[in-house]
Amino acid sequence: MKLYNLTGKNQNIIFKELPENDPLKRKPDIDLAKKILNWEPKIHRNEGLKLTYDYFCSLSVEELNKKDHQNFESYNNY
Repeated sequence: MKLYNLTGKNQNIIFKELPENDPLKRKPDIDLAKKILNWEPKIHRNEGLKLTYDYFCSLSVEELNKKDHQNFESYNNY
């Protein structure tokens, strides 16, 4: 799902070099989690994006403007 389809707004997407531990580079295999924990993803990526978008839309302006919602640099390591 494109961000435009979800938000109805043109979003500027900034492309950066993927970090070394990015899932696209690591290609994680969840077979072990499925086998040992009987776990598997229950939400499709598009649904997860919509849930995340809806959550941020539900926040008040004051909550949304809190510092922890403004800087995503710390997430670049994941």
